[in-house]
Amino acid sequence: MLARALLAAPDRTLVILPGGKATIERVGTLEVKSGGKARSVTQYEISGLSYTPEPVWLDDDGTLFALGSEWSMVIREGWESAANPLLAEQSRRADAMQARWAKTLGRQPKGELVFTHCRLFDAPAARTTPTPRSSYRQTGSRGLVRTAVCRSRRTLR
Repeated sequence: MLARALLAAPDRTLVILPGGKATIERVGTLEVKSGGKARSVTQYEISGLSYTPEPVWLDDDGTLFALGSEWSMVIREGWESAANPLLAEQSRRADAMQARWAKTLGRQPKGELVFTHCRLFDAPAARTTPTPRSSYRQTGSRGLVRTAVCRSRRTLR
């Protein structure tokens, strides 16, 4: 299993084919219960396989306990009732990650913003502007006005 190999690898990183690398990070532990039994499982996230880290839950000895999402989940037999708490923790972690991304990756332009060589979709009229070589200037939080391009404004292409 990839998670075990990553945990045993130097720096918890492996080169993967056809290109790139995978890493694993320990996220935290969760106490789950099922049928009168309790067990502590550890959540890890594997990065490098997709656009977002893939969560995986392992036992203390590193064996797979659960893996999946709301669509589909593989979980240790007899522990099916623990799926919802695991999914809730995965969702909490994903929501926090997306909130961090929104704060760090978003850019708010200072001053006017000009879009060049584009078409604009006019929703009320249900049509696009006639020519793709038009330029539009953002005049506030919402409004776009057709304009001549001026070098003193910040432009996005």
